[in-house]
Amino acid sequence: MTNGATTPGTCREVGVPMRDGVVLHADLYLPAGDDPHPVLVHRTAYGTLTAELVVHLVADPAHLAAQGYAVLVQDVRGRFASGGQWQPFVHEADDGYDTVEWAAAQPWSNGRVGVYGSSYMGITTYQAVAAAPPHLQAAAVWMAGNRFNDGMLRTGGAFELGFLSSWNLGNAMDTIDREGVDVEGRRALVATDAWDVVRALPYLDHPAFIVTPEVRRQVTHEPGDPLWQRLDLRPEQVTVPLLQVVGLRDWMAPSMVSLFLALQSQAGPHRMVAGPWTHHSAYAGPTGQRDLTALGPGALLDAPGPSGAQNYVHDPLDPVPTVGGSCCHPALGPSGIVDHRAVAGRADVLVYTSAPLADPLRLVGDVTLTGHLVSSVEDTDVVAVLVDVHPDGYAEPVTEGVQRARYRLGGTQDWLVPGEVTELVVHLADTAHTVRAGHRLQLEVAGSSFPRFSRNLGTRVLPELAGPDDVVVSHHQLRHGVAHPSRLVLRTLSR
Repeated sequence: MTNGATTPGTCREVGVPMRDGVVLHADLYLPAGDDPHPVLVHRTAYGTLTAELVVHLVADPAHLAAQGYAVLVQDVRGRFASGGQWQPFVHEADDGYDTVEWAAAQPWSNGRVGVYGSSYMGITTYQAVAAAPPHLQAAAVWMAGNRFNDGMLRTGGAFELGFLSSWNLGNAMDTIDREGVDVEGRRALVATDAWDVVRALPYLDHPAFIVTPEVRRQVTHEPGDPLWQRLDLRPEQVTVPLLQVVGLRDWMAPSMVSLFLALQSQAGPHRMVAGPWTHHSAYAGPTGQRDLTALGPGALLDAPGPSGAQNYVHDPLDPVPTVGGSCCHPALGPSGIVDHRAVAGRADVLVYTSAPLADPLRLVGDVTLTGHLVSSVEDTDVVAVLVDVHPDGYAEPVTEGVQRARYRLGGTQDWLVPGEVTELVVHLADTAHTVRAGHRLQLEVAGSSFPRFSRNLGTRVLPELAGPDDVVVSHHQLRHGVAHPSRLVLRTLSR
């Protein structure tokens, strides 16, 4: 580090005061010369010197400085060299506002500030946009979420177990180092095997969570809680041009796509770029709609047929495994495109398959499953995975979704009535995929996808708080036909 600012990319450390007196650490990269410059702000939870996240994931601050920007890379509150206490998400709006306004007032700034970031740094970007600092001019977000129960903490009400377990425990390492209490012992506790953590019953009783109490807040503040309502970004709060880069195989994609669609009715040059990558790694508008109705046994057809039903069982102690897709953390298995044949072959998975396609089917946009379900319990998950089956049998996952029944109507206690038919809608993530001629379209329906989602134990107890005595093996029936038109709705391009 140096104190000069005479060569492109020169970096020096600065302290940025917040409204409550807490000082946040930042690295400041300045272009050559003494003229004021436009400013780019990047607020990170992972350390300002973490090259793979600060430099390689979006843009090298030194390179941006060489293009004429002053770049402020800041540790968020309670992380690494910044003061204050780490509480994920809670302070990012106020701290983002204060940082933007501080940067605008500096002698090296021309008063025009932009914010950018990916993942958690994208969340800090959204929060700064929501705070609406007067000198903010534009924002850019890569693969992040802006609504906490729409593909961030939860999807369809189901807790994103795999990711949040690993993410919270990984973040605890810096907290342990900062506190300096039994560092070696607490680090060993947090470094426990990821599978031991996600398999624990009750989940929140795993000893590793002693050092990361934030997990309990994320579990017990259910969908609709005022905490998340306050932090969710609303479209009317976006008053500056916004660029979003979306990975369609990223579990955070749904809220990004929804925000972009909502912004189309507002003035402003908002843009979205979408591609077939996941959250952790990359892979190098609709004009029609097609309804495919599940028609037993095991077929996807264009029209309802005779009434029928297929049955499946959900055993929380033998859940359907997550295979590829949007899951979740490298320690728990690969994400992205992974052959699904082993999943489809399980007895607890319903499989509906079309005939080989005569022509290509181009899918663009949202996919929705409406199921007519009969369950033996008051709460269950319905997991749906859309699969492209190649002529050689390779089963390529395209998109996926889940709905936890208790949250299906917008509340937290909308219980099923055992034995009664309930219409339940599962929203699969937006996609852009062509099913080629000769391939078959396949739908998998199951009661779990573990460890991406926490296991639903089939009772009124929050699944993450439930123990071994709460485990219920549940039985389910998906009905179809004219009286119970379970169906899959796809958005398609005509050419």
